[in-house]
Amino acid sequence: MNKKKFENIINTRSVKLAIQLLVLVVCVVYIYNQIQKVDLSLIEINFIDLTISFVITAIGTWLGAISWWITLRVFGQTPPLTKIQEIQFKSNLVKYIPGYGWQLVGKSYMTTKIGYASNTVIASMLFEFMVILFSGLFIAALFIPPNFDLQLPIFTIIIRNRHFLQVLALVILVGCPHFFQLISSRIPKNKTMPRIDLRWVMVLVVLLGFTWIVNSVGFSFLFTAVGIQTPISLPYTVFVFTSTFIIGLIVIIAPGSIGVRESLFIFFLTPVIGGSVAGVIAIVYRIITIFAEVLMATSNFFYMKIINKE
Repeated sequence: MNKKKFENIINTRSVKLAIQLLVLVVCVVYIYNQIQKVDLSLIEINFIDLTISFVITAIGTWLGAISWWITLRVFGQTPPLTKIQEIQFKSNLVKYIPGYGWQLVGKSYMTTKIGYASNTVIASMLFEFMVILFSGLFIAALFIPPNFDLQLPIFTIIIRNRHFLQVLALVILVGCPHFFQLISSRIPKNKTMPRIDLRWVMVLVVLLGFTWIVNSVGFSFLFTAVGIQTPISLPYTVFVFTSTFIIGLIVIIAPGSIGVRESLFIFFLTPVIGGSVAGVIAIVYRIITIFAEVLMATSNFFYMKIINKE
């Protein structure tokens, strides 16, 4: 089998769907094994904290649209924010459809449809993914808890070398825009692409760092929302949240990281609150996330209707 034929097979929707379903099944089995012993009668829902978590998660969803808008400005593009919000919120929902593309690819495709050069949009997509990943790594490294222990050698190494990892993550985050510009400039097709605006890069990095913290705070309210008595510090929550989402970003085959993200939440939280309660937290947060994305997409739809009438 030659390389081209292999790539054509991998790119077919049926193969994507099969791989996605396999990943989902494995994750669902793992989650089920963790939550089957949960005693729901011991869980007392605090609807105030649950609402706060939902509102903060919705704000984090909106910040995702701002992130894409700023990323395009990094490359000299000036799209209207309202249009970018529409694209971002639609791609948030489309990502859950099995067999379809990655969210970043989806919103890039929709952005090219409103008149922006495909090479610039693709570069913007890759750049945003890179900064999301490295800003998340920096935040995770910054909040590595000194007493974090999953009784695995890799985590012992991480804790012992956390200060080195923090400096390394910062160096990577600061250097990645320059590295991206260097690599991009050597590609012949990108000769006409605008250079990176470092002022907007700084804004993007700060925004993404803030977004990681905001979403982590929203996630932390779920602990009290389900009546967990065990105190869990915000630094620990930030570390768990960012680490989970970073790995979920890398495992791009799963639609919306469904199953993968929940499994990781359970993995990180089980030593603190137990696997069954961690499973409940993971599932409730997925539901909140989907409802927040639906809310933002619906709100933006009606907002655009009002704007167009005026």
